[in-house]
Amino acid sequence: MDGIPQLGFTISYACFLNQDDGIIIGRHQEYNDSIQTQYRNSVEIYMSSNKGAKWLLKSELHFDDLIHIGNTIKSDSSLLTPLFSQNGDAYLLQITYAPGYPAKLTSTGQTRCYPIALKNNLLYSVADFKDEHNLITMDSSYHVINCVPSPSLSQCLFWKDEMIAIKRYVRNNNVFVLDKNGQWGISTCPVSPEFIAELEDGICISGITESNGVEVYFYNQSIHNPLLIYSSNDYTFVKELITDKEDTIILVLGYTSGIFMKY
Repeated sequence: MDGIPQLGFTISYACFLNQDDGIIIGRHQEYNDSIQTQYRNSVEIYMSSNKGAKWLLKSELHFDDLIHIGNTIKSDSSLLTPLFSQNGDAYLLQITYAPGYPAKLTSTGQTRCYPIALKNNLLYSVADFKDEHNLITMDSSYHVINCVPSPSLSQCLFWKDEMIAIKRYVRNNNVFVLDKNGQWGISTCPVSPEFIAELEDGICISGITESNGVEVYFYNQSIHNPLLIYSSNDYTFVKELITDKEDTIILVLGYTSGIFMKY
């Protein structure tokens, strides 16, 4: 990890773009040596071109009062992550892969804005203001072209021309469906959903059972007919669900041991 700050740096997101090139996004609090209560707050983006052995700082974005960074989504050409500032405005950070891995900030005019999906050069995000949630659709210039009331969502994908969405890390079994007519429906999932991912001939949803086990379900006909493809009582949560969108599923599973989590 040569090149990553040793103090005050928290990694929020990391991924490899190919076999050699990687990206790390993190929050950095650099304290004033003479006045320990004063610090400079920034979001920093590091890149590696040698399999993660050495990292170089590519972008540094300063915030006076940054209170959140996370919920990053990845497209074929960029990363999108929300940033919240304490003055009541939210920002979207876009990181394009080439040339030079530039970073771009766009103010959303909302208190919070979570990007959840990309399709046909349109960005779908859930924005909330005064505890009211809206699904907003933005074009490539981040102009809002549509806004509809929605449940609170954290991850979604498009399947059979419908948006299938979940609210992660909330103990319920709801799967939300936005149909072709723009109407929201709710389907019951056998588990409390933690992740949703696309496969070549369907989708899969992973989550927690009522007995604190882990299960993965496959849907290839409709959202109402799940097929159980994996079950374990050795783990209590899913840390990550990854697919190659063809026929491979990778699960990172975890469980708690005392006050610690193990994966």
